[in-house]
Amino acid sequence: MVGMLCIKYNKKNFSVNQWVLWIAFYLAFMANAVYANRPLENADRKYKLSVCAVFQNESFFLHEWIEFHKLMGVKHFYLYNNLSTDNYMEILEPYIDSKEVTLVEWPIETHNQKEYIQLLQLPVYNHALEIAKHEAEWIAFIDLDEFLFPMQHLNLIDLLKDYKSYAGLAVNWQLYGTSWWERLPDDGLITEHLILKAPTFHASNQLIKMLVQPSYVKTIENPHYFNFYTGYYSVDSAGRILPYDVEGQPVNVDIVRINHYWCGTLEWLMTEKIPRRKKWGFNIPEDLIISILNTYNQVHDDSIYRFIPKLREAMNKPNKKATHPRLL
Repeated sequence: MVGMLCIKYNKKNFSVNQWVLWIAFYLAFMANAVYANRPLENADRKYKLSVCAVFQNESFFLHEWIEFHKLMGVKHFYLYNNLSTDNYMEILEPYIDSKEVTLVEWPIETHNQKEYIQLLQLPVYNHALEIAKHEAEWIAFIDLDEFLFPMQHLNLIDLLKDYKSYAGLAVNWQLYGTSWWERLPDDGLITEHLILKAPTFHASNQLIKMLVQPSYVKTIENPHYFNFYTGYYSVDSAGRILPYDVEGQPVNVDIVRINHYWCGTLEWLMTEKIPRRKKWGFNIPEDLIISILNTYNQVHDDSIYRFIPKLREAMNKPNKKATHPRLL
């Protein structure tokens, strides 16, 4: 111990008062060491539910993503801009003014996926985590192409009442394709028109994203699985404790899920997603793109449709029936 190393007992050199001071110092040191390894008290916070996301040139998703998650019960968004050059500020300004969004500029240039995770995503997540520990009861760490929602409850706030005894809830995604849309029609919603996905139990759907009570999270060392304080853990929606393994998880999407619109539309895929991956050094030949499209456009799934009328109302878009391009 630091105190033991610094002090060598010598009766001549220590008065009673000095011993009292040293013991007080030692007890304070030990208390601080113990406190550093304990979670904060999970007292009332400003926000029942918040979301953290890092983005770059994703205005395609931004407005709908915010309004959708507000319907799900999200009260605050911690958004980190990474060198965007699109009209993100035009979209975010009203939410910043209403104090629904905290915007942080995070201008880190990354050149491959490893740098993205180590230099951008994980530092952002840990930064937001420390803020949320004092402000939010729950926080989800997702991307802007990921729409998180309950399958049976009215919203995420109602859902999380069933998991209040756990530090975190692991949520599987379902990967969606373009649904053969080159671009969305005028006033078209992503959630309304992108309705074709990969098979439910496809290997790519075994990855999870985390919805956690930040007070019980020590650090984030993996974007898909977090480091909890001793005695605390996350579960899947069935209540099973998760092992420290982000791959190979059972796919559970009956209670809560993420619709992961990885492709967006064909235009988004070819002008944003694929160029970003190529910049990171991935070789993405045309036959691989075709394979991705065929795989991610296999199964019709419009489970999110029950939220569409209120979403259209929130976005000031008139309700209308979506028409699939393959059926025209």
